[in-house]
Amino acid sequence: MRTKILITGLMMLLAVISWGQEKISLNKIDYGNSQYIFTESTLIAECDLEGNKNGNNERAPINAIFVISGNKDDNYIIKFLKWKENKNNISNNLKYYYKQINQNRNAHNEKVVQEFNLLTGKANDKISNIRNNDNESAETIEIIETYFLLSKIDLLTAASTYTPIPKYEFVFGTIGYLVRIRPATSGFSSNWSTDLNLGIAYGAKVNFNKNWGISALGGLSLSKIKIDSLSTSPSINKSIEKVTLSPTVNVLLNYKNFFVGLGVGYDWLNLDTEESKRWIYNRKPFYALGIGINLFSSNNGKEPTPTNGNN
Repeated sequence: MRTKILITGLMMLLAVISWGQEKISLNKIDYGNSQYIFTESTLIAECDLEGNKNGNNERAPINAIFVISGNKDDNYIIKFLKWKENKNNISNNLKYYYKQINQNRNAHNEKVVQEFNLLTGKANDKISNIRNNDNESAETIEIIETYFLLSKIDLLTAASTYTPIPKYEFVFGTIGYLVRIRPATSGFSSNWSTDLNLGIAYGAKVNFNKNWGISALGGLSLSKIKIDSLSTSPSINKSIEKVTLSPTVNVLLNYKNFFVGLGVGYDWLNLDTEESKRWIYNRKPFYALGIGINLFSSNNGKEPTPTNGNN
């Protein structure tokens, strides 16, 4: 029993330790497509699309998603994804996604603009050239999209790769059973077992959100069983231990990488001895309380909840 408690504790610890963001690889940057997220506070500066700095340094918003549009020297030109267009996000969108056109209209002659409503927080769908747009009012302003400059070292230390959590994914991991219940059979009463059991499992998972989900997994494990007078027919007058192969089907709830739930399976014992042939639970179903950790999934992203990009 102590061994099982130790293994359970190690599995829970591994589930917590393995939860983290994927670091950025500069060789894998897909400009304009790959998404990243700020996980720590760092400095950025407003710039144009060519990377020419035209604003003061300011703090990047933590948990905000961005894409990389290009690079200049040891800096990267980034663009944030839009915050949801509503009254609560007006300041974020006007600070990090759009910028208001200044009075020097000639500086923006080749840019396209939208009208941004200061009451609703929405930009209209009509895009026009600034030279022909003089419709600014007290409720609307003319805006263009904006970019920021981020140093390479800050990109590597303050951000991570962002992969949206999918609704469905395939998972692979380890599974063990805290207790197994064998129903009554052949005139023998039901049996509770806490014998050591550890194996692998693979299947599909439905994500409720970034932390919680439910999985249907097929498993295959090795189990240590005890054969004695209470589990044999005809009974034997000694107690021995054997190892069985145990196929299982499991339904598990998960929090992050830690899984717990119910399983059903059977023990497949090799009939190599007389004692094994007399074991009454061989290839009979059992029900179990299982725990597991996710070692691999078809989606490897483990991100915090983003503040933008959820339109």
